[in-house]
Amino acid sequence: MDLALAISFWCMNFVLSITPGPAVVNVMGAALRSGLKPAQASIAGILLGNCIYIVLALLGLGAIFAAMPGSLAVLRVLGAAYIGWLGIQALRSWRRARQDGHREIPPPASARRLFSDALALQLANPKSVLFFGAMLPQFVQPGAWPPVVQMALLGAVAVLLEYPVLCAYAWLARRQLGGARSGILQLATGCLLLLCALRIVRA
Repeated sequence: MDLALAISFWCMNFVLSITPGPAVVNVMGAALRSGLKPAQASIAGILLGNCIYIVLALLGLGAIFAAMPGSLAVLRVLGAAYIGWLGIQALRSWRRARQDGHREIPPPASARRLFSDALALQLANPKSVLFFGAMLPQFVQPGAWPPVVQMALLGAVAVLLEYPVLCAYAWLARRQLGGARSGILQLATGCLLLLCALRIVRA
């Protein structure tokens, strides 16, 4: 692959990775609630979701969604509804804590629960389908390796680059917000997820 083309892809992917979204909110919440090591399960769920999107892109499903705005709109609404539901659940937990007068940190979630929640969250984000399906082909160089191989390598690079970014967000959340009250964290998480859902619908 041309070096300039590869650098362009790396830069674009890095900018998209550091832009806060549902995945970042999920990983930061897992780090705050359960710690840095258990948060690796959430990161694994996010990255597995990306791998599934890459496979869909290789199968050409991303291009189909891009060519059929109606199906993408339906997927966008469903994904936003799920993310919004998660936000409402967090706000309900915050409200119950206020009503009951509980100030304790909620019990840590299991690694399996963190992984499954993160995977479901990432699969509910339709923008990732469009990103991998529509953007990866733009960086395929004609006359080089087979397009499928190039797209698979680009997808693998995207996953590898996102891992340290998510780890950094988890570390930042644990270090800077680890002493915050549970209610404040639940309120912030719920509001951020609702904002993410709104952004997906309006995109």
